[in-house]
Amino acid sequence: MLSVYLNYPTGRVSAHGDPNCGRIRPMDKPDQRICRINVGTISSELQKFKVRQHSFQSTKDFNDMWLQIDFHDLEFELAVADFIRRLLARHYKPFSNAHLEIHC
Repeated sequence: MLSVYLNYPTGRVSAHGDPNCGRIRPMDKPDQRICRINVGTISSELQKFKVRQHSFQSTKDFNDMWLQIDFHDLEFELAVADFIRRLLARHYKPFSNAHLEIHC
């Protein structure tokens, strides 16, 4: 499973393949938004990003989100994460300049 942190307005997108990574906890917060993407949810979740149902704002409740992408295929999970970044870039300029940073 790949954990991907999305941060707005910085446009930060960081991927973590190690669930015990020390950089995951500091970015986690109470009531953290988490989007779980797997074989059963991929279509509906991508549609939510496409139509801005998952929105971002410069407020503590809507400035970030964790994606938990689970296909047991790291290369495909990274491709899904980057596709979501490109969907977000259509509506949120900071994500258009972002690159998927692979941390671990």
